[in-house]
Amino acid sequence: MKLSPSSRKKQRRMLDRRLRELRPIASTPAPRTGWLRAVRQSLGMSAAQVAARLGLSAATVVELELREPAGKVSLQTLDRTARAMGCKLVYAVVPESSTSLEDMVHAQALRAARSICKRATQSMGLEKQEVDPEETEAQVEDLARSFMDKMSAAIWERE
Repeated sequence: MKLSPSSRKKQRRMLDRRLRELRPIASTPAPRTGWLRAVRQSLGMSAAQVAARLGLSAATVVELELREPAGKVSLQTLDRTARAMGCKLVYAVVPESSTSLEDMVHAQALRAARSICKRATQSMGLEKQEVDPEETEAQVEDLARSFMDKMSAAIWERE
C-alpha cells in the first residue's frame, strides 16, 4: 500500500522520535568476537549449553559465533540464539549520520532542486538571461519544499 505524502511525513516524524533514542546505541561498536559469544561468555554459559537449548551441536554454535562478526548469519538465527540465552535481539535501521530522516529528505530535496535549477541557470546564462544568485537560491528552496510536500520519490534519482 502506497502512503500519501501526509501519511509518509507523519510516519517519518514518528520514526525520527523513535530513532533518536537509538542513536547512542548505533554508535556502539560490536564486540570483536561478536555479540553472541560475548554475551554467552559473560553469562558463563558454554557453547554446549546454548546448543542444547537450540537442539544443535556445540560445534554448530561455535561456527555460528564465528560467522556472526562477519555478518554471515541471518536475523532469524541471531534471534533464536539470543532467546536461547534469555536475551532479545534488537534490530533497527538508523541513519548513519547524526541527522534525522526529516533532515535526510530535506537535504536530498535540496540536492535535486539545485540540480534542476543549475541546468536552467546554465541555459539562461547562454541566452544572456542570467538570474540573480539570491533569486536562484529562493527558487531552489521553493522547489525543494515542493518536493517535500509532494514526497516525490524522484528526489532520490538525482545526485
